[in-house]
Amino acid sequence: MIVVDGLPGLGDENIWMTQRISGIFAIVSSGKFLARICLNTGTIKWLLERKPETGLNATVPVHVAVSDFSSQTLWISEADNIVAEIRTDTDTCAGMLLTAYCFETGNQLWERYFPLPEPAEWAESPPAWPDAPTEEIDAFLATSDDCLVVCIARQSRRHRKSDPHRNIHVFDLPPYSCQLDAARIHPQTGTSIWEQRFVDVYVGIIDRRCFTGIWSCGSRVGNLNFLTGINRTLYEREGNLSWPVCVNSRYAVAWHDRSNVGVDWFDDDGIRIRQCLLHQSKAKSTLLHSTHAGLALQTNDQNLWWLAEETEPKWQVRCKPYIYRVYCSSGGDVFVGTDGNGGRLLGFNSESGEETINLKPDKGGVGGLVELKNHGLLITPFSSSPRQGGLLILDCKTNTRTLVPGIFALIGQWDHGVICRLGMNRAQLAIIDVCTL
Repeated sequence: MIVVDGLPGLGDENIWMTQRISGIFAIVSSGKFLARICLNTGTIKWLLERKPETGLNATVPVHVAVSDFSSQTLWISEADNIVAEIRTDTDTCAGMLLTAYCFETGNQLWERYFPLPEPAEWAESPPAWPDAPTEEIDAFLATSDDCLVVCIARQSRRHRKSDPHRNIHVFDLPPYSCQLDAARIHPQTGTSIWEQRFVDVYVGIIDRRCFTGIWSCGSRVGNLNFLTGINRTLYEREGNLSWPVCVNSRYAVAWHDRSNVGVDWFDDDGIRIRQCLLHQSKAKSTLLHSTHAGLALQTNDQNLWWLAEETEPKWQVRCKPYIYRVYCSSGGDVFVGTDGNGGRLLGFNSESGEETINLKPDKGGVGGLVELKNHGLLITPFSSSPRQGGLLILDCKTNTRTLVPGIFALIGQWDHGVICRLGMNRAQLAIIDVCTL
């Protein structure tokens, strides 16, 4: 374990941190700093401290929200020697800033301001209550090695409000509408290569950390080409479609209607190749988990159907309270991380569905479960007793476990391990190399 000292603001337990990896270096961002750190030595190559945030965007009803927690906010190009970052503009409290830095030195290269966009055609007018948001706007960066693409997900108001002191009682939502604004930015100059608005396209909160251009909205699946800005519909069918996944250069999408759930596999021409059909009513949502050994179909919050590479489920289990992660390597068990009150790490034999692991933390769940696929390991923060715990490392082949002591908050992973915060107040940054444990 390498402990990194000298980073400001780590003593604040509530500060959120995010990272992107390039080779042996991590770009680590928080509300207090932006830094480049060598993963082999823990050396801080450069550090940029931020000015204190004042006048946060919550002071205006409609603003471009930028969330480190749910969105991709960093982009790295080794070819261009650039780090780009989006942040809320704390001066205007409405728009956002895209800033580019030299990867080697941390020197700022350019900065571009994105103002609050003009109201969408479907934005509420007048507001549902005084100072109510007339639409919801969230910004993030697309996941691409070659293209710097700024995305702004927009949807109609999803919040209700009850305030008896102000005589506000709004329980109804407007008809659902959405669109995606996107722009490809030249990494050397900050100018736009293309800018487009795509009506009836939305990227949800779960998908903003890994948006590769494939999207789903209602009964359609589509693809936004980051190079050209051309967006096209790939596949349509009746029913409510989940977020699609790529499978061996093809695509798969789960769906549900009033009496059935299923999975469709299709190619670039939108031709369905095969289908899984299950007669199940009362499904409110579906989700596909893509693993190295095939697909798992989730229905609602807790039901999991293991498909592997087949079109018929091998088995089905219920995992309480909320399924967050599913992993499986060839010939290994299926591992499920759940979170919420009673969350745990579960393992099931991939052929029979027999339970092989059931580990419950003393507090919380294992929603932060990540996979180090090159090492065959799963890693998660794990509370073993009140105010104690550590980093649980599970060998997927042998199901043996190792607990690295200390209180950890997982920031992210790299080729040989993870980056964490540790200590009672999470006041230190730790680089864990699993090869040295």
